[in-house]
This record gives sequence, C-alpha cells and structure tokens, in this order.
Amino acid sequence: MVGEEDTVDSAVKAVKQLKPDMVLLDLILPGAKSGIEAIDEIKVVDPNIKVVVITAIEQTEIDKTIAEKGVDAVLKKPFSFDEFQKTIERTIKSGK
Repeated sequence: MVGEEDTVDSAVKAVKQLKPDMVLLDLILPGAKSGIEAIDEIKVVDPNIKVVVITAIEQTEIDKTIAEKGVDAVLKKPFSFDEFQKTIERTIKSGK
C-alpha cells in the first residue's frame, strides 16, 4: 500500500485508516505541526509501526530527539536509490 499526505493530521488519519507497516516521514511538513510531532501521534495509533525519517536537517539534537521517539531509521538527503533500498530492507528485517 502506498499513500501520501502533506500534513501531520492527514498522515495520522491515513495511518488509522490504512494501517501500514511502515511510514516514510519528512521532518518538514506544511502546517503548524512538524514531523517530530507526527512521530508521537503516529506511535500513539500504532506503537509497533516502523518509521523511517527522511530529512535534510543535520543537527545532532534533532537526531537524538527522533531516536528517543523510536524511529527505526533516518535517511539524510540527498541519498541514492541504493541507500534508500538498503535502509528500507534493513528496517523491514529488523525485529524492532
């Protein structure tokens, strides 16, 4: 299943309805809420959902924050298709 949403609220609603195994999430989203807030709201809906954050933000504090929120992987932009594929495969195989 593939879906695309552009706000935190619509993403959370889609997770509730579609029940995906994994979410690919950018930290910068339109609207008042950020991707960091989306992680919390998505994990409330499904604590076991795998979350891969895709971001161009290079800040140690943000990396620490998203790791504490239970993110399974982080892809830093720009990335190659090979990096993307390997990250998704590792995330799927992880028992987390």
